[in-house]
This record gives sequence, structure tokens and C-alpha cells, in this order.
Amino acid sequence: MSCLRVYGDSFAAPEVDQKTWPTLLADQLYMHLDNKAVKGSSTEYAIKTLTTDLHNGVIKKGDVIIYVPSHTGRLHFTYQKDHPETASNYLHDPNLTLEGEHPWYWNNKHHIEWWLLNCDDQLLKLNHEAYIQLIKNYALARPDCTFLVLPAFQTQTNIMNGTAPENFLRAEINFYKISHDEVGDNFDYFNWIEFTKEDPRANHLTLPNLKLLADLLETAILKKNVSNITYKQFKTRNISKITTKKQYQTYIDKGILDCNTKILANLPG
Repeated sequence: MSCLRVYGDSFAAPEVDQKTWPTLLADQLYMHLDNKAVKGSSTEYAIKTLTTDLHNGVIKKGDVIIYVPSHTGRLHFTYQKDHPETASNYLHDPNLTLEGEHPWYWNNKHHIEWWLLNCDDQLLKLNHEAYIQLIKNYALARPDCTFLVLPAFQTQTNIMNGTAPENFLRAEINFYKISHDEVGDNFDYFNWIEFTKEDPRANHLTLPNLKLLADLLETAILKKNVSNITYKQFKTRNISKITTKKQYQTYIDKGILDCNTKILANLPG
């Protein structure tokens, strides 16, 4: 049986007790699922993992490969090869990072801050675009597979594109906008998770939009065309900040969220 292979960050990562769009999509395509997306990881980790799988013969004829690039603000040094989930830990407010939990950061704090201040952001953006062009090259080399790029954030660097092979698909949307629009214009992530402590949505999307995304991707993959994947397909303003167990349970009962026992334990009654 062919396999759906997913590489990316939290917008694609597996969940313990919640449905995700990769699990829904794999079921709809009647494929095995190999989801190597990692919460908090970098684009570099995703592209390296995908490339390693290709070079090691892990990816087989008939497989569908979905690549979800993150943004340039995530760190990727040698430490992140074995600790990919730490790529985003030091960018929001390093003072909140506990020294005992992340000694790598504290041991290298001066060097990391120097790098963040001196790195060429435009070059980083160009690198991220180059990774997508690399995947286009992989699609040319592997016409027996389908490669689909679905960005987590808006692509900020545009380069001239030649003719793409039929098995290379690039969606003209990004996850962050869909996630943001579910909550509305006043969305602030750290305020949003004040009581839940983490995003109550799997892949940062409510269940209706996870299902819509899986349906749209299924059609795009089967037809080798992503023109059906547009923002207007998705539901907006269908959830607000969760502050109590009762409110959370209401969203579960309405089919907006799956129950996450960890979040349930975090919420006041």
C-alpha cells in the first residue's frame, strides 16, 4: 500500500488523542501514514528529514509527500538535529525558558543572540524558497510520487518559476491565516492559551476546518491540481478564547474540538 508522508511543524504534527488533517487524509486516500512533522521544529529539520528519506529509499512508488515549511525565525543548529522541538523555544521570550529544561540555550545564549542579531533575514527567506525549488527537483526525479507544498506561513520571497511537473503541487494558502481567521482579528497566541496552556486545536485548526482541508487535499492530489484550495473554503470566527471546562466541553459537544485530556486538566471549572 502507498504511503502518505508528512514533514513539517505543529501545523502538521501528530496528536495523541485528537484528529489531525494528516490522519483524516490518509484514511480518505486509503494510505498508510508516516507523519514526521514535529511541533516547534524548523523548516530545515523538515527538509533534511524529507531529503534523508528520499536518499535512503524510504519513499516508494505511489507515495504522496506533503511538505509544510515553517518560518525563518526558528533556530536550526546541530543541537536541533536531535532536539527538533526546541527550534522555536527561544524566540518568543527567552526569559521564560527554564534553565534546567533547556541548558543548551543557556550555555549558548550569547552566541544565539549574536546570530539572531546578525543573520541575513533576506537570505534566510531565499533559502526557504530554495528548499521548495529543491522539492520541485525531487518531483522531476520521482515522477512516480506526488509532492505537495503547503506552507505554514506566508512565503515572503518570490523567485521566477519555470514549468513545474504535474506531480509537483504548491498551494497558494498558508496555515497561519486559516488558524488566525478562526479566532478573529484580535488573535494573540499567548493570550489565546492563557488558560488552556497550549492551543486546544489540533494542528491549530478546529475540526470542521481539519476535515475541510483533508477533503480539499484529497481532491487536489487525485486531480493533480490545487486550484480548489482557497481561503474562502474555510470557516472563520468559529471559536473564541477558552477560559473554563464548561466552555471547552461546549466546543467538544458541537464538534468544533476533540477532547484533549491535558487541556481539560489545565482549565478551571
